[in-house]
This record gives sequence, structure tokens and C-alpha cells, in this order.
Amino acid sequence: MLASSPTELSSRAATAISRPTTFGAPVATAPDFTSGPDGTFDTRNLRINRTGTIVLWVAFGILFLLACYYLRMFHWYYHIAEADDNTSAFVLTHNGGAESVHHSILHFLSNPSLIAGCVCLIASLAYLTMATDNGWYTRCHDGRQFFFARYIDWVVTTPLMLHALAHFANSPDEIWNFLFFSDVLMIVSGLVASTIDGPEKWIYYGFSILAFIPVLYYICKLREQLLNNRWYHSKTGLLMIEWNDETAFLPYIWFFHNYQVIADLTVLAWFCYPIVWIFAEGTDMLSVTGEAITYTVLDLISKGVFGWFIVHASWENPHARLSNRYVVKAQGPKP
Repeated sequence: MLASSPTELSSRAATAISRPTTFGAPVATAPDFTSGPDGTFDTRNLRINRTGTIVLWVAFGILFLLACYYLRMFHWYYHIAEADDNTSAFVLTHNGGAESVHHSILHFLSNPSLIAGCVCLIASLAYLTMATDNGWYTRCHDGRQFFFARYIDWVVTTPLMLHALAHFANSPDEIWNFLFFSDVLMIVSGLVASTIDGPEKWIYYGFSILAFIPVLYYICKLREQLLNNRWYHSKTGLLMIEWNDETAFLPYIWFFHNYQVIADLTVLAWFCYPIVWIFAEGTDMLSVTGEAITYTVLDLISKGVFGWFIVHASWENPHARLSNRYVVKAQGPKP
């Protein structure tokens, strides 16, 4: 056997370095660095830069301030209603006029306001973690910086947001339970897809989308449901046949018209997340900085604006808009 020349040996070594030997599925590599020597890779887009970090800090500040404001609104709704517990009604202004409304409607807004505040507070913690260069690891198959803190945020906050939506829609417990488990499956399978390579990545991504579709479907479906306008006892919650001083409607009917705006915002914002995932964690076509900025904008809309619509939800008599969807046509608020 003839000995190889030093030039041939160095050429083989360079080839081995630039094209690593793998076992099983091929390993994804970073983009070729056209401005450098052959066999080198451009890793600048695989790490978040200073601009991306500033965006994370700004998001942390905005979400934290919103959380404080929403929790303050929760405190106001809850304690004003509790302080007036011995009276039968508040006098609230609507369209320039005054109308007597039972204090329970303020209790109705306190629950989703608390959720809005907690969602923004948890999200601000996630952004603080990412802004301080924590909550990430380097993916082994391509060297991309992956922020898993974002998924921990999502798996906690998105079920809370669905609970607020179900609250406004007076959703049955069965639908809420289904939305909860579908949402968790969607986030967890998306997390797994983000950490692996090869064909399996897209299998998990497809599983996530299959869990995502019914979530969007039921959010939209709840907009078209019938309005429960039956009479209930204001203290026991029992269904009433005749109207008297202790009879009341379910509080949600005064606020149901807000559900369509909140649901539309949620569907439009959430629909963009899997699209961003394809270009970011899925194919590496979007840089880590671009990924951070895009997800930040979506989070501010889907959480911050979402909470703003909740704490500033307006009430109105549903007769004009929704009387054709009353469960009992002879009952319900009158104009």
C-alpha cells in the first residue's frame, strides 16, 4: 500500500471537519459562510443579538406594568362589589343614561381581570428570564439558541386565557375541560418538536396542529351559542319560574357582546404562532433575533391587549343584538 502525501492527508482531514460523520439521520448544519474559508459556517443568526435582548427587556417592562394595572382593576371590581353586598343594585351609566344593575356583574369582571393580571405577570417573568440570558440551551443538532422559557410561559398562561374566554361565554365545563387538555397537548408537542431533528420533528409538529385546530374551532363556535336568559334566584342560583325581587339573570349576558372581540383577537394572534414556528424553530429560516421579536409582538397582542379588552369590558342590554338567540323567547332583558 502506498503512503499518502501530506497534502492528501490534510485534504482528508479538512473534509472530515467540514462534513462530520454521523450515525442514523443526517445532522442539520448552520448555513455556509460565503465570506469566509471553505467549510466554515455563519453562526451569527443562531444567537440573539443586542437588539433582540433590548426587545425582551422592553416586553418585560410592558407586561409587568400591565400586570400591576390589571391586578389593581381586579381589586377594584372585587372590593367595590363586596362593599355593596347589602344593596340590590348599582347605578351604572350606559350610552349616556343610567340603569340599575345588580352588583354581581362586578363580581363577574373580577375573575377574568385577575386572570389577565396573572397571565401578564407570568409572561413578564418569562421575559425577564430570557432578557437576563437564562431559560435557553443550545440545540445539539444545529447549534441554534432555543428559549424553552417561552414554552413554560405558554403552557401555564394559555389555559388561563382559555378559562377567561370560557368565563365570558358561559361555556359548559365539558368544553372548558376539552380546551384545557387540547391546549396543553398542543404546547407540549410543539416543545418536543422544537428540540429534535429529522422527520420526527414534523410528526410532533403535526400532532401539535391537530390539537390546535379544535381549540380554534371551539373558540369560534362559542360566539354563536344561544344566550341563557332564564331567571335564577340571586342567592341560591336555582332556576325560577316567576320574576320577583330576588330574581336575576346570569351576569354573563350583560357582557357577552365583548366575547366576539376577545375571541377574534385570540384566534388571529394564536394562528400566527405555528407559522412563525415553521420559519424559526422548524427550518431555521428566521434568525433567533427575528424569532424573539416576532414572538414578543404576538405575546404583547395576545396577552397584553387581550387583558386590556377584559378589564375594560363594557356592559349593555343584550336585547337589541342578541334577543333572537335567547333560550326562552318570552324572557330576557327588555329594551
